[in-house]
Amino acid sequence: MMLLALLMGGVGLILLGRFAARLAVHAGPLFAGAAAGGAFHAHGVDLAAAIGLGVLVAISVLALAHLLMQLVRSSSRRVALAALFAGPAAFAGYHLLHGVAALLLTSEMDRQLLGLVGGAMAAASAWAQMIRPMVDHGAAPEPPLSPEPPTSGPPTFAPHRR
Repeated sequence: MMLLALLMGGVGLILLGRFAARLAVHAGPLFAGAAAGGAFHAHGVDLAAAIGLGVLVAISVLALAHLLMQLVRSSSRRVALAALFAGPAAFAGYHLLHGVAALLLTSEMDRQLLGLVGGAMAAASAWAQMIRPMVDHGAAPEPPLSPEPPTSGPPTFAPHRR
């Protein structure tokens, strides 16, 4: 029974890691939306409206980032834009793995090291997801190249034999 619990806990940790890596790119817009929602609520906006406005801010930040990644052709600017998303992802990844390590480890140094590893992995995941070139899934595939080199003269036709 204990072996089954350890096995299921390991599977859960692996799935949590994959989930965190896939969602690392959304940490920046989430932080922006939470900050905007908190600011709206602090300035007298109703709680439901502040949450809605925070969600709209988060969606618009993510959409603007993807639009900029498609429009910007300079690789240095694309790297800078991806770095803006890697920072909040590193913060979230650090705290996620530090919290999981606090459940398993007693040494504070080990928890800090695992937190730093989690932050680096989340930042690398967010950076890679933003740098990855946009793929147009709706485009028709290019026709394959012919294996024969093109001839320089006019086309020749073989006589039809019966």
